[in-house]
Amino acid sequence: MVAIIVTWLTDVFQIINYASRAFALFYLLQCIVAILVLRKVAPYSTCWPRGLLYGLLGLICLGVTLFGIPAG
Repeated sequence: MVAIIVTWLTDVFQIINYASRAFALFYLLQCIVAILVLRKVAPYSTCWPRGLLYGLLGLICLGVTLFGIPAG
């Protein structure tokens, strides 16, 4: 019921913007978890490229979360 009310009272593009930011935040947290797990299970000499990739993806997700603007 709440979702229906929110959908009727707000702009659809704004809802999509909030959902996109929420997904980006979720994937940022997933990148952090991936880095932490990688540090525990793999030696540094073999895991740094993946850790760098996860870090860069995390920074992109952080940028989307903080600076994402709605279309239109």
